[in-house]
Amino acid sequence: MHLKNLKLFYATMAVILCTGITACGSSGGSTETVSGTEALSKEEKEEEDDTGNSVYTITGENDKQELSFTNQPESSYWFPMELLEWDAASDPDLAYNISTVPLAERAKADVLTPVNATQNKETKVMALSIMNRSTSGNAPHGLNVVDANTFSYWQYVDLLVYWGGSSGEGLIVPPSPDVVDAAHKNGVKVVGTVFFPQSAHGGKIDWLDDFLLQDENGSYQIVDKLIEVAKTYGFDGWFVNQETEEGLKKEHADKMKEFIVEFKEKAPELELVYYDSMTTDGEMDWQNALTEQNVSFMKDEGKAVADDMFLNFWWTNEKLVDKKLLAASRNLAEEEGIDPYSIYAGMDIQSAGYNTDIRWDLLENPAGGTYTSIGLYCPSWAYFSSGTMQDFWKQEKKLWVNDKGDPSANMEFVNETQWRGISTYVVERTAITSTPFITNFSAGNGYGFYKEGEKISDMDWNNRSLSDILPTYRYIIEQDKNNLSAELDVGDAWYGGNSLILRGSVEKGESSLIRMFSGDLMVENDVEFLVRAKANETAELTAVLTLEDGSTLELPGSQKVGEEWTTVEFDTAGLRGKTIREISYRVTPETDKKVFQFRFGNITIAEREEEKISTVSNVKVESREFDEDGMYAGARLIWETDVPAAYYEVYCINSDGTKSLLGVSNTTNFYVNALPRMDESNKTTFEVMPLTKRLIEGKAEQADMEWPDNSLPKAGFTADHTLIAPGDAITFTSLCSENTEKVSWILEGADVENAEGDTVKAVYHNAGVYKVTVTAENKSGEDKKTTEGFIVVQENASEGLVLLSGGAGTEADAFVNENEAPKFAVDGDYTKKWCATGSAPHEITLDLGSTKLVSEVDVHHAEAGGESADMNTKSYTILVSEDGNIFEEVKNVTRNRKGVTHDTFVPTQARYVKLVINKPTQGSDSAARIYEVEVFGLEN
Repeated sequence: MHLKNLKLFYATMAVILCTGITACGSSGGSTETVSGTEALSKEEKEEEDDTGNSVYTITGENDKQELSFTNQPESSYWFPMELLEWDAASDPDLAYNISTVPLAERAKADVLTPVNATQNKETKVMALSIMNRSTSGNAPHGLNVVDANTFSYWQYVDLLVYWGGSSGEGLIVPPSPDVVDAAHKNGVKVVGTVFFPQSAHGGKIDWLDDFLLQDENGSYQIVDKLIEVAKTYGFDGWFVNQETEEGLKKEHADKMKEFIVEFKEKAPELELVYYDSMTTDGEMDWQNALTEQNVSFMKDEGKAVADDMFLNFWWTNEKLVDKKLLAASRNLAEEEGIDPYSIYAGMDIQSAGYNTDIRWDLLENPAGGTYTSIGLYCPSWAYFSSGTMQDFWKQEKKLWVNDKGDPSANMEFVNETQWRGISTYVVERTAITSTPFITNFSAGNGYGFYKEGEKISDMDWNNRSLSDILPTYRYIIEQDKNNLSAELDVGDAWYGGNSLILRGSVEKGESSLIRMFSGDLMVENDVEFLVRAKANETAELTAVLTLEDGSTLELPGSQKVGEEWTTVEFDTAGLRGKTIREISYRVTPETDKKVFQFRFGNITIAEREEEKISTVSNVKVESREFDEDGMYAGARLIWETDVPAAYYEVYCINSDGTKSLLGVSNTTNFYVNALPRMDESNKTTFEVMPLTKRLIEGKAEQADMEWPDNSLPKAGFTADHTLIAPGDAITFTSLCSENTEKVSWILEGADVENAEGDTVKAVYHNAGVYKVTVTAENKSGEDKKTTEGFIVVQENASEGLVLLSGGAGTEADAFVNENEAPKFAVDGDYTKKWCATGSAPHEITLDLGSTKLVSEVDVHHAEAGGESADMNTKSYTILVSEDGNIFEEVKNVTRNRKGVTHDTFVPTQARYVKLVINKPTQGSDSAARIYEVEVFGLEN
């Protein structure tokens, strides 16, 4: 998702613009400091230090976010036998994968008030959503990038299926904890996925057999593991999708049914969802309805089996519409004593989103409401089809609400298949049922981080655990003469990265009422009720509360809202003992304004009692890892606390005493990715600061991390060719370490034998074999690298190098199926690939038929074949051999990100060329994806 254009816009509008990486030091761009509400001079900074207040250096953008380290915590995934061997006590990533947010209680359906005539309180929604781009390589609580599926329409979802799994990564995928945290805050259950793919996608019946293994007592071994994972990680159950067809028997279906029954007997509190795929006869036959062929997976001989069923999508296809499959599903459910709203009508919107044609008339029950609940496959389309965060929010609004972005609007549709918007059928749910209710309108990511209205970081970030409950109604604004619209915004915030902004033209004294939150909030004691807001023109703010009895209570604000963040308080003396059902706000500007802006940054409704302040202790750098040059680090931090805090801010202490924000956690651990080295002290000091929900700071603690001494540079180089004809030119490129200040070359036999610079072009006029030397220098010293015989110049290269590998013989350690066999790596077709699954390393060997002089290898990785760049091979080795037994390494690449790589080496006699895939992807996906291997050189 490309989100930089909007970022640049806000960066140019900002008062302070930081470039480079300014965390943990004073280099890399401006380092203006801020504290409280204004920038500080040096003298003011020292004065603030004396008073004990924090002084921040705005953290700069991280242009090395693509760096990854092996100590990065990763969200889990397993093949069945791997899960059986999993031991929580020895899992190094366990603490990072636990959700700490309990499932919030939602208001009961009978207290909800529909905002349009077609909403049904009984209709539920299950969303099968791709919350992370891949099964593997996912940071449990995000990283320093803004790119993340920060889904925000939780009010329309009852159950989120964390969709994942692949034959190359793993089949059993628990949800990442940041997704669980976000969902639980909104009262939404989250389940993991158990996925057995079709054979064409690498599925193997062996995996299903492993999953259904029984012990000597007949118990299914993996049942206990699935329950243990869900309870340990803190999520709510599993979705079972069995689609492997080759080798499938009725025995598999019988065992699956028994498996589900055992699971529910042992963990009735966990949700178990079955996908309409395998029938009770053991056949892959999607029913697209609840039928006699699959009903026993829901209820068998009067006994409940699975909790829910997700129906396949074809009930809406033209060939099946006459069967009225959803009406038939409801009838059968009622006959069997099954709640028809535990049956979810699948809608596949992965490719077209709200442009998908749906026969809504087949869902709508003439008696009212819908025949079944709604199952959405990949509403994540809104994220993956967007280019900016604003685009994403607009796509989501249209998908979940309607074209007008107002769930109460009267909608007219041009035909029966036009997208209706989920709010047409589903009443908005709410988890605002108890105090404290505090929201900072955080979506869980941002282009910077704000604290009490001041920007303290300019670094992109995402952590869905930091998302808040967002407005229930998106958006209902009642107004006559004003013309305001509402949306989330990234240009300013009270805490985090977002605020809610009203924009448009207004007239003096004319009010706009925005209906914001639904709730069932009983006010038992004296509460504090306040809003943090700002506007580009003075305006009055009034809280308008709808109470349980239907009456409305208007509370005038304590002061007017102006250009700076203003804390507006509301008198709650008359609220005790009452229940709030809706929270709205009336905004009244004091003057006419064609371009009026009003921001909501925070809403707090909380009892007037002192919050428990946390003390952090025992901060440790649990593990650390550095890049090859010792310039960047990945570090795991852990700590303890006497009282759990709402937030833990993680800082780096700078040499001038200021501190720079690295990120915010809601747990007692944090991973720092691509931390830059900023000085020569060989030490970084971290600080962890706890905060309450009201942002009251507790007692912080610090810990140090030592860096390796990298004062001396490291020399290295490459060239675009090493085998040429007389008169040809070669371009040499430095691979010296980042701390190199001067690069010098000795190019034996070239027209320019001595040169300086990161890139040098030289011509070789005479045939021969020549060495190359590069020297890396800085103020601490120098390092020199010489490669003998690196350049070979000979007359028979005048026609250029020859592709030697076309149609070569191939052998590989593994491949998925005949459609992804080793031969496709040398067939010249860049749309076909060799794919190998299982644990790395993987290797493929090319037989050139006879001995050749080889000097170059081009490899077309996943991106070259149209797959994600995240799937490009990260590290690999090229080896050559004359006899196929003894191989010599000629190239070792450890940090590749390219889709096509071009590697040169000392020209060597070889018949066999071996490519060893050491790290198949940028993440932890263990599948090799190679679309072509091209070996170049000369025939002997």
